[in-house]
Amino acid sequence: MRTFLLALAVVAAAAGCSKSSTTTTASPAESATPVPAASGVAVHTATNGTLGTILVDANGRTLYVFDKDKRGTIACVDPCTGTWPPLTTAGPLASPAMSGLGTVHRPDGGTQVTYKSRPLYRYSGDTKAGDTNGDGVGGIWHAAKAS
Repeated sequence: MRTFLLALAVVAAAAGCSKSSTTTTASPAESATPVPAASGVAVHTATNGTLGTILVDANGRTLYVFDKDKRGTIACVDPCTGTWPPLTTAGPLASPAMSGLGTVHRPDGGTQVTYKSRPLYRYSGDTKAGDTNGDGVGGIWHAAKAS
């Protein structure tokens, strides 16, 4: 058990999560429903008053999709990832609890989490849980909506 917990902590750190959480409270205007994924990465849904039900990471930060990403290819690479950090995992998702989660190999060698085959990103302009500042940027970045 101790080995499993240590391995889970290492995976979570590699995925960019400071901690694992089963509940997320983004802001009073939002309600979050946790949906854990395998390999230490957690994707949740949150209800946003303007956008509806969106995807968020384990810390309640909004996840985004990029219109230039096509099925099986990733268009957001350096320097794009400085503004739009990809949601990555240390390994493949074995059996995600949320239908539609998967992974794709990044050109830089990492493994990025996808939702319905669309790579997921965070936005550096979001400073706290519940922010959706990246939605609509350039007309090609959108909050990932759960369906």
